[in-house]
Amino acid sequence: MKITPIQSIREDFEAMDRNILILLHKRMELSKQMSYLKKQNQLPVIDLNQWNRQLENRLMENEGFGVDPNFLTSIFNLIHEESIRIQNQEHNK
Repeated sequence: MKITPIQSIREDFEAMDRNILILLHKRMELSKQMSYLKKQNQLPVIDLNQWNRQLENRLMENEGFGVDPNFLTSIFNLIHEESIRIQNQEHNK
């Protein structure tokens, strides 16, 4: 069977989506490690100054990529919220 350009792009989407899942998993594992270190050092789970700097850096990096800044902000806010949820969960163990 001949692969059409649409099928080829769909396969690329599948591969990229899998990579996104792998990266999200790794990031959430880092959130668990961060929670442990924050607890050990008696630091709060949320550091809004750090988060704001991180988001600002991602938006500046994005200038070379051209992803819609509102979309990017929404994605990173969701990732951050999940990271906070995981850190709180780990912190309370």
